[in-house]
Amino acid sequence: MIIISGEYLHLADRIKTVSNDDIVLSQKNPYLPKPVAYHPEMQFLDFGETVFVLPGSEYLEPLFKSTGRKVVYTAKPSDRYPHDVLCNAKIAGHGFFCNTKTIDRAVLQYATASGLDIINVKQGYTGCSILKLNNNAILTSDRTIATKASENGYRALFVNTDGITLAGYNCGFIGGSGGIVDNRLVLTGKADPEIRAFAERESLGITELTGERLFDVGGVIQCGMRSAEFRII
Repeated sequence: MIIISGEYLHLADRIKTVSNDDIVLSQKNPYLPKPVAYHPEMQFLDFGETVFVLPGSEYLEPLFKSTGRKVVYTAKPSDRYPHDVLCNAKIAGHGFFCNTKTIDRAVLQYATASGLDIINVKQGYTGCSILKLNNNAILTSDRTIATKASENGYRALFVNTDGITLAGYNCGFIGGSGGIVDNRLVLTGKADPEIRAFAERESLGITELTGERLFDVGGVIQCGMRSAEFRII
């Protein structure tokens, strides 16, 4: 299934041209800041068998349980940083990118117990700042994350946030501007030459959902098994 923001219904039809997955539209989390209240990557973090979900996003529980996952709730979020980034991390290969000071304690403990390598960064919006291409390569809109990733053996491309929009903020993040769907890099807008070349070196096709500049919608998240019970689109 693919989870996208419920605010961007028009993207669903375009996504369906590259995947047969069920598409689930996120619902608003009442505790998060309004501009990102629908953003999926702000609402949950999928470890595979276990998914951490923010209170306020209880609609996700039956969805994930229907695919055999265990759902664990984080502490209650709020619309003030750092209490809005409790699930904001990224798993890539054996690495767990996060700010250890802002991530939910239970999430960090689970990642550590799972044997993931904790890659501590200063950016609290870590998940938003990283678009994982595969287990060894990322796009990131944070220079320090790009450096840290390279130091840990990842191939990383820095993407300037100046070209990414997010209503209510000065800019958005690359992690919220797309995702990997069936071995294709799916972006909300147009890929610049650097992104295109980097993706091609990783043997990825590219789908641009619109002809606009990139805009942050909280990610295009493909996860888990298909679930007919929750076929939204």
